Amino acid sequence: MKSITTAPAQCEAPQPIGSIPSPARHALTVGAIVFLSEFALSLALSALPAMSIGLGAFIHSVVLLIILVPTCHFMYRSFWASQCAANEKIRSLHHQVISSVEAEQERLANDMHDDSGQYVTALKLATAALALSPSAKNPELQEKIRHLDQLINVLQERIHQV
Repeated sequence: MKSITTAPAQCEAPQPIGSIPSPARHALTVGAIVFLSEFALSLALSALPAMSIGLGAFIHSVVLLIILVPTCHFMYRSFWASQCAANEKIRSLHHQVISSVEAEQERLANDMHDDSGQYVTALKLATAALALSPSAKNPELQEKIRHLDQLINVLQERIHQV
């Protein structure tokens, strides 16, 4: 009997910090961070003496990147953790299904083997009784009984292999 035990590859997720937030919570968090950083940045830039517009825009972009990159990283990290948990659950269910299918196949094979073996043994006994009966003295009938006995032996071997 062939075993079908393939599973998805392992998922090595970074350890989540706290609970895994929902996508809506992520969006609110990013929105709040961007709003607060924009507000703080505009206050800081307005307090500085007049500088060129290009330098102010550059500083503005750099500060936003410094704030948004770690935020996105932590969002992705928690998303990755939830994906890995889902993959692990799928892998577990996959193994349960495969195990139950293999157990059922083995049970069916054993049942078929036991039932078939009993019938073949009964056939073997019936042909032996037929060969010993007084009406089986005919050489042509003896040959047919011998051929039937050989077929039963082959069938017995094949059932035993299953």
